[in-house]
Amino acid sequence: MIFRLERSLQLEELYESQRRLNAILLQRIEELEARTC
Repeated sequence: MIFRLERSLQLEELYESQRRLNAILLQRIEELEARTC
């Protein structure tokens, strides 16, 4: 049980960091598009 909990917590942390990275990337892409247009 403990191992499963730790594993799921690690997965949640991974998903969270991925979400943050995606948000940052989307912001940068939008900024670039605004510049080029």
